[in-house]
Amino acid sequence: MLQTKQICSATLVPAAFVLTAIWALCWGARAADLPVEVALTSVPSGVFLTDVKGHSLYTYDRDTEPSKSTCVAKCEETWPPLVASEKAYPQGDWTLATRANGSRQWAYRGKPLYTYVKDDMPKAVYGDGIAKVWHVAFEPIPTPPGIEVGMTLRGPVLTDGRGLTLYVSKVEQSKASSCAGRCLRVWEPKRAPWTAQSWGDWSAIDMGGGVRQWAFKGKPLYRYAKDENPGDVRGMADSADWSIAELGPPPPVPSFVTVQPSDLGPVLANAEGKTLYALLRDLDGIKRQTCDDACLDAHWRPLAAAAGTKPIGQWSLREEASGLQWTFKGFPVYVFLDDVQPGDTGGRGYASGIAVATAWIPILQSYLVDPVAR
Repeated sequence: MLQTKQICSATLVPAAFVLTAIWALCWGARAADLPVEVALTSVPSGVFLTDVKGHSLYTYDRDTEPSKSTCVAKCEETWPPLVASEKAYPQGDWTLATRANGSRQWAYRGKPLYTYVKDDMPKAVYGDGIAKVWHVAFEPIPTPPGIEVGMTLRGPVLTDGRGLTLYVSKVEQSKASSCAGRCLRVWEPKRAPWTAQSWGDWSAIDMGGGVRQWAFKGKPLYRYAKDENPGDVRGMADSADWSIAELGPPPPVPSFVTVQPSDLGPVLANAEGKTLYALLRDLDGIKRQTCDDACLDAHWRPLAAAAGTKPIGQWSLREEASGLQWTFKGFPVYVFLDDVQPGDTGGRGYASGIAVATAWIPILQSYLVDPVAR
């Protein structure tokens, strides 16, 4: 699932958990001290750090020494450092990392910041989670211990400490829990410490017997027993009386996109059900080595977009000689003409060889929240 690294640490917040106001004040105060190269983008689930053009900033797990970048040479071609001006100076949580070429790079709390070359429009977060070491610089809303912000195909949600989705009941009319008996065998209350205090959007309700339960915006929180992995939302399919504790909308897709079952799992497809593929490699190299123009024309069709089409979510556009072509997370999108039935994935690995690694891959539904390039 989409991963994040915290920037404004919750450890700065007093144990009394008066977090909502402090969190707002925290970022409000920091906004005045932001370097001129940095901006903040607020969403219902938290705050992103971006450059002044609105492009997301990232941190790198292999940068383990404070204010020292290990992303050099080929790495920095893909992950350009956020370069500081000559007049920049360290202040507060903001420090400067000196790179090998003498330039200086902004770091926040010791973590150097980068952009990602495939983020082709503001607010894109295509690089989040790549290789499990790159993370968008994001601070989720404040939560009690044991509750976090996660990402599902339904959008950002509240999760427990293991990343499992939390739910609220649609039929509970008051702030008190009404789940009892058999209900509790399927829906496990998210328990709160007996010393927990109410604050902001959070409250701790009494379930009786000395047991307390967390509630968000007045709605008691539960975990569904059949959810096994982060991102699972099986409770939505199994009961119409429950909904996820959502913090925002699901990842948007173009109106023509459908979801089809396949032997690889659910894949994204066009309106006719034909699987959509992302091209991971350089097309000119593929033409030279494994599939020339005649081969491409016989087997592949770029996913065309009408003039005037606008990007949406993780879907953008690029200009080609033949017109506009859709891209997904920065990768050109194609249809494999030899696929016949909805959900066919015959183009997987097509035109790959010793000199060319996997070229086209089916766009799995999970890629809406997981990275394409792992």
